[in-house]
Amino acid sequence: WCIRILPGQRGSVKYNIPAETTANERFKRVRSFWNWAARTRAVDKFPTCRCVPVPEKIPRAWREDELVKLFNACRRQRGEICGIEAFRWWLTIHGFWWATSERIGATMALRLVDLRLDERLAVVPARIRKGKRQAMVYSLWPDLVEMLRAIMPPAGPPRDLVWPWPTHRTTFYHHYGKLLLMAGLPNDRAAKPHAMRVSHASWRQVIGEDATRALGHSDPAVTRRHYIDPTLAKQDESKLFRPW
Repeated sequence: WCIRILPGQRGSVKYNIPAETTANERFKRVRSFWNWAARTRAVDKFPTCRCVPVPEKIPRAWREDELVKLFNACRRQRGEICGIEAFRWWLTIHGFWWATSERIGATMALRLVDLRLDERLAVVPARIRKGKRQAMVYSLWPDLVEMLRAIMPPAGPPRDLVWPWPTHRTTFYHHYGKLLLMAGLPNDRAAKPHAMRVSHASWRQVIGEDATRALGHSDPAVTRRHYIDPTLAKQDESKLFRPW
């Protein structure tokens, strides 16, 4: 725990308690240094502390009406983002997330040359994806292709990235929170754009498709634990008898 005295308030103490994951990450750094110190005889004892248990969070997907509100809010955006009409910028990036379930990092690093609109394909190189080992090839829906053509040169400005952002990435999340507020949606959802990936997986599961394959996971357990909203993908209880 980090204990800090608030300025101007005598005797007032604020306890800044980090989340379990953050606390464990910091503890592991201290433990690593402590182990090194014990091995080199700088201290007498090795650490005996353990990481705190991290409670599992239930994935939360957008409902159908929430997705409609989100896309309508994208259409109401005004101005430009790096020369692209703001409403087209937001509408196409959400359309891409909904169709592909790609992560935000790889999406915002995607280059124009990675889109093959004539073939209705998006080829996401491994170097810009999480882990930097697995590339992904997505089939793009015809209506999404038409949306993307509206922001591609010569209709859009000449550039390298499909969705350039004018300032630091951290400001993106601030603007995304404002977008969610405009849509009348909660803006405290963890990893805000990540909810689109969770939604894609959950709705794939609802319609009976393979969410694990859609996300490019090798372990179905990872998909179920972190990406499937159990309140959306209802369990089939048709085979259970009623003892009453």
